[in-house]
Amino acid sequence: MSRTGIALLALLLTLAGAALGYWRGHAAGAQEVEAKRDAKAVQDMTELLASHSTLVKQTGVASAALRRAIAEREKADEATTQELKDVLANTAPTRVDCRHDAGVMRQLEAARERAARAAASGVDGAVPGAARAGGK
Repeated sequence: MSRTGIALLALLLTLAGAALGYWRGHAAGAQEVEAKRDAKAVQDMTELLASHSTLVKQTGVASAALRRAIAEREKADEATTQELKDVLANTAPTRVDCRHDAGVMRQLEAARERAARAAASGVDGAVPGAARAGGK
């Protein structure tokens, strides 16, 4: 083989090596960029899961506090109901003939309205208000 042939063969091998190196480098760079993007996605997902876990714990604490508050409200409501029953039992004979003056009746009506509003603002949503006596 002549010197020109050897030089031409060397040039072709050099160009082929350069092209192969370029394509491999390009593929490696693309893989590196993809790996960085994937690592960022994994990091973001890990942070999201940690945040979600914190929110779930906070929700559990708030739920427990709400359950305690509801239980306390139920106890207070039961005590108030019993007190009202006791008071009404003591005054039952006087109420048979409606021997209360107008001021007492207005106070009773106001108390009934307050009780209806308190009941309507319940935990699970509003309930119908108390019906007025005589279809009012």
